[in-house]
Amino acid sequence: TNGYPELILDKETFKGEPPQFKGLVYTTDMAKEEKRKLYTYNTIHAVYAYLGKQKRYQFIIESIQDQAIQQMAIEALNESSQALQKEFGYSNEEMKGWNRRVLKNMANPFLKDKIDRVGADPIRKLKKEDRLIEPALMCIRHGITPYFLAKAAAAAFLFTYEEDSAVLTIQNFLKHHTIQQAIREFC
Repeated sequence: TNGYPELILDKETFKGEPPQFKGLVYTTDMAKEEKRKLYTYNTIHAVYAYLGKQKRYQFIIESIQDQAIQQMAIEALNESSQALQKEFGYSNEEMKGWNRRVLKNMANPFLKDKIDRVGADPIRKLKKEDRLIEPALMCIRHGITPYFLAKAAAAAFLFTYEEDSAVLTIQNFLKHHTIQQAIREFC
């Protein structure tokens, strides 16, 4: 199990009334729910990976146990959550409950997520519509300063993993271009 007590399903895909079981939650706006998952769960996972790599950690759990990284990750999650509330109308209580589940799931000691795996393919993860940049842009649209999301994005540009061609592409680009040009190119 991945630790999530709920499975969100698209109510529109069922003929008639969908089955009612504990842990099944139905929505009529799956795109909104996908964004909430991407901009919370995937966002904080990336924050742990990119900041943890800066301290040469090997596992996500090491980042979670590092007080400074944990605080930055929570702040990035809060920035993203505030933007999701403004963008999609989630209530503060709804997002607090969601975020508690995200943090609880991240701290699951059985997951043993490796930082290199989670941080891999930073080109995809730095795209405008992905887990770091889109919630940061959403923050800006709603008057929220995405300070911690920006720190995580900066760390993504510094991510190293010799077996990842996307990492090598970014590193080679940065040898000949400014960070501003890299942001325009990859974000």
